[in-house]
Amino acid sequence: MTEAGFRQPQDVVAMAWERLSDCLAEAGMTFDPTCAPRQFSGGMGNLNYLITVDGAEAVLRRPPLGPIPPGANDMKREHTVLNRLWSAFPMAPRSLFYCADEDVLGAHFLIMEYRVGRTIRGSEWPAE
Repeated sequence: MTEAGFRQPQDVVAMAWERLSDCLAEAGMTFDPTCAPRQFSGGMGNLNYLITVDGAEAVLRRPPLGPIPPGANDMKREHTVLNRLWSAFPMAPRSLFYCADEDVLGAHFLIMEYRVGRTIRGSEWPAE
């Protein structure tokens, strides 16, 4: 798992994958833990993992560990926006699932479609 764009196994923030599997099963979805979740290396806030749900690659997003200011890292808001945005803007990923139960993964989270693409970081934006 030294693939570019993903954290080294020793640097991955562990999640309760069995609880996720149970939660998704209750929603009629299948999480495949045999396809080991991989944590994306980029990002300064949310924890993002490439996972397999219903036989397709998806991204699990949850807020960072520790206290979070009110309104920050709002997964429900992101889920709501993505649920509407993808139908008008096909490049946007569709949000597949939102869970408010913090007992599952320690915080609320969402699962959205995985889209292959290039991540543009601040230093890559053209200067104005």
